[in-house]
Amino acid sequence: HGSKSGQLRLWDPYYCDGAVARNLASLGFPKVHNRNEDFYAILRSGKLPPHDVLITSPPYSADHIERCMRHCASSGKPWCVLLPNWVHKKDYYQELLRSAPSLIGSAPMYLG
Repeated sequence: HGSKSGQLRLWDPYYCDGAVARNLASLGFPKVHNRNEDFYAILRSGKLPPHDVLITSPPYSADHIERCMRHCASSGKPWCVLLPNWVHKKDYYQELLRSAPSLIGSAPMYLG
């Protein structure tokens, strides 16, 4: 993205106990927005925190993964999301791969 690690603004929308921000800061990424706030309310409001990259591991319960992936695919921003391996077989994910402009021609990278 052209930024040095210390300048890169990261957003992890799923807060746990603040360890993400501390751990990323210790790795040279001090600009991390990870607060105890409602990700979905923020999306509805359109008032996203300033960020260059969304980086997260969404909860695997309910529809959090699908909602997160739909946001990532439509955001126009780079993202790095840790997901379980079964997500790639879900209908919504296959549909995003076929229809989301940000994913057509540049499919996500998978690590196994």
